[in-house]
Amino acid sequence: EQLLSHCKRNRENKKLLRNTEEIKEHFSQFGNVKRCFLPFEKDTGFHKGHCWVGFSSEEELQRVLQQENHFIDGVNVIVQRQRRDMKEENN
Repeated sequence: EQLLSHCKRNRENKKLLRNTEEIKEHFSQFGNVKRCFLPFEKDTGFHKGHCWVGFSSEEELQRVLQQENHFIDGVNVIVQRQRRDMKEENN
């Protein structure tokens, strides 16, 4: 089973996360990043403003969730436990 966190930018920050490498680099300090998915709009090609990060264990995910603030390239990122299947977002 893959344990996932759902990340989105703070609404006040208009800057978007640019690529999965920046995201993986940040979250690797908490454990093994198994997967990182950064969705884009099919019609426009623009980033949707959120992503998913998969971890190897519950402990790794808990370390992420316990940290109060996450900043990636100056973007304040809000992190939550995954609530739905990633496939739903791809539609």
